[in-house]
Amino acid sequence: MSRTTISILEALYVLYMFRAFKTTFSMNWLPLKFLDYSSYLVHQKQASDIPVSHICPFGHDIALVIALYLVLRNYIPKIMAYNKVIIGLIIAGCFMNLNALVYFLPIVITEFYITGDD
Repeated sequence: MSRTTISILEALYVLYMFRAFKTTFSMNWLPLKFLDYSSYLVHQKQASDIPVSHICPFGHDIALVIALYLVLRNYIPKIMAYNKVIIGLIIAGCFMNLNALVYFLPIVITEFYITGDD
């Protein structure tokens, strides 16, 4: 499978998990109170009776940026030189919501697999 195909599949996965996926289970156990002061950063922090998105509006929007990056890096070779740094920054951002971190782990595993020891 080509790197471009893998990137497109990763992008679709990120869009689905961050924008459409709904669940009753929350893994958000970090007490980050500063997120409660902005409606743009507030997300479901407890388990719910009905399936809801546990990603905040910021996460919904940033998923578009991540998906765009995952695809465009195949067409702009200079970006690929910073791939590990960019993926690392995305992982760091995911620590604001442990649900996002868990949702992003398959991308991290795939990236380590396809990039090897680059």
